[in-house]
Amino acid sequence: FHQPVLIGGEGIIRVRPQDFDRWFKDLGDITQIETDADMFVSLGITAVRSAFDTSMVQALQKLPPAILDLYLRGRELALFVSNGCAYDCNFCAADKGRPEQYRTLATMLEEIAYIAEYLTSRGVRTLPLYLTNLDAFQNPKRLELYLRSAADTAKRHGVSLRIRCLATTKCTVKACENDAELPSRLYDCGLRVVGFGVDGADAETWARENKKHNDLRDIESARIYMQDAQIRVETLMIIGFKRDPWRSTWHSFLFS
Repeated sequence: FHQPVLIGGEGIIRVRPQDFDRWFKDLGDITQIETDADMFVSLGITAVRSAFDTSMVQALQKLPPAILDLYLRGRELALFVSNGCAYDCNFCAADKGRPEQYRTLATMLEEIAYIAEYLTSRGVRTLPLYLTNLDAFQNPKRLELYLRSAADTAKRHGVSLRIRCLATTKCTVKACENDAELPSRLYDCGLRVVGFGVDGADAETWARENKKHNDLRDIESARIYMQDAQIRVETLMIIGFKRDPWRSTWHSFLFS
């Protein structure tokens, strides 16, 4: 590469610097970004605005038309809504073990309005979105507010949302027990798919991976709550953890 390249993100944050250097050896001036401060020297700045209070519209407007068209049309977009998860599963590389933090609603809606208006101008009427929430049902009232606001904003520009997200079965069941109509209202906002991290089939496996919030009854209940609201369920299964005896791996396979 002939210009400096900055590479960051949750996965890169957890890469050992010596491994990062080996991966990109002899490719040019490539910097591992672990914190905001790592960017300052390369960009010649002393501070950046919080990601939770930043709209991507200005960045989208700088893309050449052909690239913008390729990026926004006919494919699922990741919509930054929140970050953080209260749980601390061993194998997860996300920002975990802390309360969920939502971005500002205004910046999210600015992005939705810009993208929806752009799609309408190209004759596209559906916007598929993948939410960044690590566990969407951690804060169900906040989730509903954000999805309803996003759906209303897109609708004003003639676009409907088709949303996919991740969730834990524990938080989903708790939210639905407290508000049985919640799944149906979220469906009306465009929620169509929820993926649940099952990742094992017995309490012993979940204990080894620090995923003790999983429970077989909750897995079934969460599935029923979602499917009753016409929301498709994906049960996500990681098989063969490093510390799993062969019986646990076989059990997970059969359960899948």
